[in-house]
Amino acid sequence: MVAQFLFLTERLAAPEYNCSAHSPDDWSRIHGKRQEAMGIWSIFFGCLTWVLYMPALRYFFREKRFTCIKIMRVLALFDMATILCVGTLFGIQMLQGAVFCSHTTFIIINGLGGYGNT
Repeated sequence: MVAQFLFLTERLAAPEYNCSAHSPDDWSRIHGKRQEAMGIWSIFFGCLTWVLYMPALRYFFREKRFTCIKIMRVLALFDMATILCVGTLFGIQMLQGAVFCSHTTFIIINGLGGYGNT
């Protein structure tokens, strides 16, 4: 984990991640492009997937005998966290027209949460 964290800090020190040229609001205004259709679709699909996941998750928490169900319970929780990050939160960013320099910390955490779980 330490090596990956150091790699991340070294990567963010690269010139393409230098956000000092403009303020965060200016970055969104200058380079951000709102994508309403994809943002709404992403939020809708993320919420729909969560609703469809509920019966399976309810079964996974109700059944406690089998080890495979316990493993599937943990995988389902990780999958739901990934759907939240990749589906819903990413859709909100698309609706805002967010770019990396406008919401740096949020985009890093969302990316690590969404793609780090898979």
